[in-house]
Amino acid sequence: MHLFFDKKLIYDAYMNKKVTRFAPTPSGHLHFGNFCNLIFIYWFAKQNNATLKLRVDDYDYNRCKDEFLESLFLILDKLQISFDEGPSSVGELKLKYSQQLKTELYYQRLMQVQSKYVCECSRSQYKEHKFYPGTCRNKGLSYQNTPNQLIHQWRYKLSHNSLFLEDKIGDFVLWRKENIPSALWVSLCEDDEMGVTDIIRGDDLLVSSQAQSFLAINEGLNYPTLKKVIHHPLITDRGRKLSKSQNDLSILDQLSKSDGVLNLTYQLCDSFGFERLSLDELIETKFPFS
Repeated sequence: MHLFFDKKLIYDAYMNKKVTRFAPTPSGHLHFGNFCNLIFIYWFAKQNNATLKLRVDDYDYNRCKDEFLESLFLILDKLQISFDEGPSSVGELKLKYSQQLKTELYYQRLMQVQSKYVCECSRSQYKEHKFYPGTCRNKGLSYQNTPNQLIHQWRYKLSHNSLFLEDKIGDFVLWRKENIPSALWVSLCEDDEMGVTDIIRGDDLLVSSQAQSFLAINEGLNYPTLKKVIHHPLITDRGRKLSKSQNDLSILDQLSKSDGVLNLTYQLCDSFGFERLSLDELIETKFPFS
């Protein structure tokens, strides 16, 4: 199902080299939780001599704003974390790397998925259920979305050997009514194409990881086994997950200070019970998650 050949990807696979990625979504400013995730990914890459790639998940044109993109690249510049592959500026992202340029490719790949079906339900129709109850699973609907009539979405049909997912997520969306791919589908396609072997993400995405792994195994996609997906604890604010949608504080102001990187690194160390070290010192110690 690969759409192109990447010489670097082939070389990494041939050398059995680990490949990981940082994949922020520019739907808000990066907060402290995003900083921690980035540092853990960078730490893992340095410890394992892995290829580190930057991917900006900007597929949702309704939520991704230029101000958030500009903030993202300012933050990465101040952190001075170098990536082996990926955009280095907003301009380069939009010209070469934007996922909005690849919507048709995502749809072409979706058409190769066997266990999918068209759904016409809105969230309000199943709000009393914990997860989507499969209302349209056997209706045999035809996909009929047009620019003026967005009524259908594509869902993945879970099989009898995926009962553990039915209790956690139900038949999940692969293509949204807005005629754009779901976050789960974009991430799976991109990780496949990028040759990602190891993923480091927050433990709030454990079910998403299980769903992506199940789909990849059943549809012949390349995706790290669950043993290669590390889920680290989340940073919370009085029990609430930090969120860009909740306008949690950007780290840009902190990084604008001369000791910003050091203070944020100390904050990370305090939050996870590590010895207080600088960023350079921290990544020389043993990676704490496995």
